[in-house]
Amino acid sequence: MSREKKNLFCLISVVFISFFGMALPFPIMAPLFLGETQEAINFTADFPLAPRLMLGLTLAMYPLGQFFGSPFFGSLSDKYGRKPILMISMIAGGVGYIFSAVAITYGSVWILIISRFVTGIFESNFPIARAAAADLSPAISKSYSFGLLNAAITSGFIVGPVLGGILSDQDTHRWFRTELPFCAASLVNFLALAVLIFLFEDLRQTNPPHKQTNSCSIKPFKTTSILPLIVVSFFITLSFDTFYQFYPMYLVEKWNFDSLLIAAMTTALTAGMVITQTLLISASKRWLTTAQNIVFFGFIYTILLVMVLIPQQSWPIYGLMLLLGMAIGFVGTHLPVYVSDKVPDFAQGKVMGQTMSLRFLGDAAICFTGGWISIFSINYPIIIGAFFCFWGLIGFMWLTRRKTQTMQVIP
Repeated sequence: MSREKKNLFCLISVVFISFFGMALPFPIMAPLFLGETQEAINFTADFPLAPRLMLGLTLAMYPLGQFFGSPFFGSLSDKYGRKPILMISMIAGGVGYIFSAVAITYGSVWILIISRFVTGIFESNFPIARAAAADLSPAISKSYSFGLLNAAITSGFIVGPVLGGILSDQDTHRWFRTELPFCAASLVNFLALAVLIFLFEDLRQTNPPHKQTNSCSIKPFKTTSILPLIVVSFFITLSFDTFYQFYPMYLVEKWNFDSLLIAAMTTALTAGMVITQTLLISASKRWLTTAQNIVFFGFIYTILLVMVLIPQQSWPIYGLMLLLGMAIGFVGTHLPVYVSDKVPDFAQGKVMGQTMSLRFLGDAAICFTGGWISIFSINYPIIIGAFFCFWGLIGFMWLTRRKTQTMQVIP
C-alpha cells in the first residue's frame, strides 16, 4: 500500500471516529431542554431565558468556538504539519467532552455552555484532515478523497446518534444517563488520537521557506479573489447547518419525538449522504462538471427542504430525509473540491480553515437567532435555511459565469 493510500485510510478512520464521538450527544440536547421528563424539568428550572432560547444559545457555543479555532489551527497545520496540530485538537476535545458530562451531572447550564465553547475551539480537526487529503493530490483525486472523508463524517453520524440515544435512555438500562454520551464521546476521541499517532505519516511537515504564511492569524478573510467564493460557499453550507440544528427541535415540537426517534430520523438523513459519497460521487463527475453538480443538486436540496414542512404525519419525513441526505452529499462534496482547486497547495490548510471558520460563525449565529425566530413559528428556521441555499446558489452561478482562474491567497 502506498503512503498516500495509507494516509487516506488513516484520515478516514480518524474522521469517522471523531465525528462518531461528536454525534453521540446529538439527540439529547433538544429533549434535555424541551422535553417533559423529570430530568429535563429539573435542568431547566433555573433558566434565565425561555428553554428554546437557552437551547439555541447552547447549540451556538460549539460552532462559535470552531469559528475561532479552525483558521488558527488550520494555518498552524500549514506551518508545523498536520499530525501535531491534529493531536493537540483531539486531546483538548476529549477533555472538553468530560466537562460537558460534568455540567449535565450537576445541572449547570453555564458550565455546559462554557465547555461546548472550549471544546469547539480545540476540536477543529476536519479542516486539517481535509487539507491533509488535499496534500495527497494528484496521487489521489480530491473528489475521491473528499468524498470518502465526508462519507466518514456521515457514517459517524449514522452510528453516533443511535448509540447516543440508547446511552441516554434510562428505560433501556438503569446505568444509562443523559451525560453518558459525552463520556463515550471523550473515549472515542482518544481512540482517534491513538489511530493518528500510530498510523498517520505526515507528508507535508511544513511550508517551503519562501511560502510561509502568517499562520497564527485568526483573521478569516485575509484573501483576495477567493473571498467571493468563500462567502457564496458560506451561504450554501449555512443552509445545511440551519437544517441540522433545528430539525430535532421541529420534530420534538410538531410530533413530540424523543431521543431514539430523532436518532432514527438522523440515520435516514446520514444514510442518504453515505450512499452518495461512497457510490455516486465519481459517477456524477461523468455526468456533470463540479460546478454543475453544485447547482443542480443544490436546487434539488432547496425544494426538498421546503417539502419537509408539508406532511401532516411523520412517516413521509423519513423518505424526505433520505433524499435530503443524498442532495447534501453531492453538494457538500463538490463544493469544497471546487474551493480547493482555486487555491495554491501551500495554503490549503489556511483556506480550508477560513472556509470552515466562516461556516461555524454562521452556524453559531443561526443557532441563537433561530431560537428567537422559532418562538414565532417552528417552521421559520427551515424556511430560512431554504432561503440561504437559494441565494447562495444564485451567487455561485454568477461567479462561475465570470470564469475566474485560480484564485490567489495573500501569504
